[in-house]
Amino acid sequence: MQRIKLAICMKDAEYQSRFTNYLFGHYKEQFELHGYTSLLQFMENVEKGGEQILLIDELVDRAEFDWEGTIVCLTEDAPRENTGLEKGIYRVEKYQDADRIVEGILGTAGEPLCELESNGIPGNTPKTLAVYSLSETEYQLPFVLTMASILGESQKTLVLDLQENSGLQQLFDDGENQGLEELMVMAEGGKYSKNRLFSCICHKENWDYVYPAKDTQCIGGLESKTYFKMLELIRKDLHYDILLVNFGTRFLGFFQALERSQAVFLLKRQSILSQGREQELERELIQKGFSRIMDKLIRMEIPFGSSQVMPCERLVEEWKWNEFGDQIRRSILGVTQNG
Repeated sequence: MQRIKLAICMKDAEYQSRFTNYLFGHYKEQFELHGYTSLLQFMENVEKGGEQILLIDELVDRAEFDWEGTIVCLTEDAPRENTGLEKGIYRVEKYQDADRIVEGILGTAGEPLCELESNGIPGNTPKTLAVYSLSETEYQLPFVLTMASILGESQKTLVLDLQENSGLQQLFDDGENQGLEELMVMAEGGKYSKNRLFSCICHKENWDYVYPAKDTQCIGGLESKTYFKMLELIRKDLHYDILLVNFGTRFLGFFQALERSQAVFLLKRQSILSQGREQELERELIQKGFSRIMDKLIRMEIPFGSSQVMPCERLVEEWKWNEFGDQIRRSILGVTQNG
């Protein structure tokens, strides 16, 4: 993948420093960054740098600015639509979420559509870890977020939420952002743009996630070929070490998806009902010819206690640093070292 050469030159030096660090932390595969202390310094080095886009925080007169590249200006009064106000000059709102600013920058690049050529079998990276529960479904989300936080300390991690009404959308208030639906459409159609693909991803402190589906009925209609094409999209252009999939409804090809995962974390409680449902699952796997999945199962017993009344964020913090978090770390280590 060819990275976009982006020059950054702002009067607000502190803002430039913080934004540049954010780009290095989350978008280093998309951008090659060049920093300048003044527009004069940029113009003196313009032929050497070969930048495609210049990011500034002051309006300039195109007629007096002898450079043919695209200029993106961060302002407080940007229009709603990122249209060129002058030839090659775009305005993007300065004080908003950093990911939205990046979308505005990428939107000026005008890249062509790419063809997705896939045989339906994703490569070895990222390693896919599945999370599923027969009964403790309300605890899947905090478990996944705890895993993501732990994995993100040492590996680039992406969460893909395929559980209906998991609570992820409400937890992070993603508004109208499209993610999973966009990913499915690109996978099914076999055509995608890198900018559109990147816009499906939201960045947290040390891990990322695909914006969850607004209409969760689309998950039930997912087919295995589309699922594996989604994984191929992620593998080719997003470059993650770990893909953490939160499974819900058994879509067509669900068992194939579990079978091709490196591990399946099965959440459970210590109860007769939970034990009976697990035995029923094992019988079904044998009957359908997916007995190999049983070798991938890592059974995780959800701890009782204060978790019953805690909000999700606090529960994640509690699990991450108590004995349950230590158990998760040991399980992860066994999978990532041996897988």
